[in-house]
Amino acid sequence: MDQAHCWHPFTRQAEWCARGHEPLVIVRGEGSWLWDSEGRKYLDGNSSIWTNIQG
Repeated sequence: MDQAHCWHPFTRQAEWCARGHEPLVIVRGEGSWLWDSEGRKYLDGNSSIWTNIQG
């Protein structure tokens, strides 16, 4: 589950992504929910680690 589904703060994304895959691009946030550029919805469970700058 790790690399496929988790975002790790302070990670250099170019080195983290699998070859041929683009980094996740968050385009919108509402409360605890985030949406990516493909329209997929995510629960932001990571914001408590540091300041929530997404939504």
